[in-house]
Amino acid sequence: MFDKIRLWWKYNGSYIPKNIVRGIKNLWKWFPIVWKDRDWDHTFIYKILEFKLKNQSKYIGNKDRHTRSQYDSTRMDLVARLIQKQTNEEYNIEYMDYQDIEIKFEPIIDGESIREIKFETKSENYDDYFAKYPTWYRRAIKYIQTGPRKYTNDETDKSLVAMVMSDLKQAKCQELIFKLMEYHIRGWWD
Repeated sequence: MFDKIRLWWKYNGSYIPKNIVRGIKNLWKWFPIVWKDRDWDHTFIYKILEFKLKNQSKYIGNKDRHTRSQYDSTRMDLVARLIQKQTNEEYNIEYMDYQDIEIKFEPIIDGESIREIKFETKSENYDDYFAKYPTWYRRAIKYIQTGPRKYTNDETDKSLVAMVMSDLKQAKCQELIFKLMEYHIRGWWD
């Protein structure tokens, strides 16, 4: 009986105080993330994943216990940055940097306080955007012509092409996040 207790303490029980301390530290570290978590949007899933990857990257990079630890840490940081781009929708709004729009609130019915938002393009410089990403430009044209949606406008509508380009780039960002994780995640351990 005493041998069983001694062996249990040696291999399991002696870690209980360390595990309690580690658990309390984890609760403290995760509290802000959990506090802000909501169940209504995919963005919150990304925030949790980004936080976990940043912490694990820092831990694995600092401990440096295996030959690929720095490589793994760099990959985790890359995925965390891509997640930031995904949640901020950086690629979706990138084309807006190449346009100058005016937002107007016009009444729907005269004398009513209900208003409609109207966007009026004052100027645009989509040609620079297209020149910056020629491959994405070709993909957007092809998507407009043969994609699952049939657009009423054609590929000569520059604002449509710019919007489709940004949507395709944002979708590629999401795909890249999960491809990198699928390929590397089993090696991300210490």
